[in-house]
Amino acid sequence: MSLEAKSACVLLLQSRLFEEPKLTQCCWEVIDVQAEMALWSEGFCEINWQTLEVIVTQEALNAKEAVVFEVVLNWAKAKCRWQGLPATLRNKRHVLGLALYLVRIPTMTLEEFANGTAQSVILTLEETHNIFLWYTVANKPPLDFGLTKRQEDVCGRAGSVRVQLRKARYSLKIKLKCLGVVLAQNLTRFMSDGSSSTFQVWFKHLVQVEQDTFYTASTVLDSSELSYFGQEGLTEMQYGKVTLQFQCSSDSTNGTGVQGGQIPELIFYAGGRGRAGSEGTEGHTLSPRQDRRQDS
Repeated sequence: MSLEAKSACVLLLQSRLFEEPKLTQCCWEVIDVQAEMALWSEGFCEINWQTLEVIVTQEALNAKEAVVFEVVLNWAKAKCRWQGLPATLRNKRHVLGLALYLVRIPTMTLEEFANGTAQSVILTLEETHNIFLWYTVANKPPLDFGLTKRQEDVCGRAGSVRVQLRKARYSLKIKLKCLGVVLAQNLTRFMSDGSSSTFQVWFKHLVQVEQDTFYTASTVLDSSELSYFGQEGLTEMQYGKVTLQFQCSSDSTNGTGVQGGQIPELIFYAGGRGRAGSEGTEGHTLSPRQDRRQDS
């Protein structure tokens, strides 16, 4: 199933209402990858309070907290309009309720708070005063807002510690799955000399894949040494008439995904027609990453 960021939030609402777990998972995968685009969409303003709460409480919401604050205010303004209320500060706080305190305002920078949130006047004078004190004094006042910064290492957004390896040995297991069913897998070994060179790993047999279907490609590296990974992955690539879309998978447990990970290229064959008119195949190498440079 292919979803766009602009519709992910409203489809998340519908999937929760009609108890469609597969659609819910797809929505979360899109929001994980394109959080700010999903939050700024018109669809975000159409969700109900319960869905707003679920999204804003996400520990791994990949968006700046100043953005989260702004889109929450946009939602409150839209909700007032739907209820036929003037969008006054009092009414916006009323429709938000406790959801306002789910925004982790203290995790913003002081500059972001002073130039943006503090001037929105939706906070009370006491709340604004206490937050400024929280930034500047050692004996910090208690706050009702969340104080812990959201996780940032999502979908491969890792740090940039650079290492050099010498003949490191790796065991590698690759899998291709669809709807939880393993279509192909292979276990192999290779040695790295510390360079940024990639290694081609093949399945033992060709695997036929269908259009408009999402597959999960996974790798597991086993070694006593650190491994390298690529960065700046793309969500969509096109080669001729073939378009491939890439999304983060919920199966990933180490923070890698579309934006960064250890699958720099996919090698596939698309049906073609030879010069003599006979059926043939054409092999293509398609890289889901702009930058083949690998950092550990």
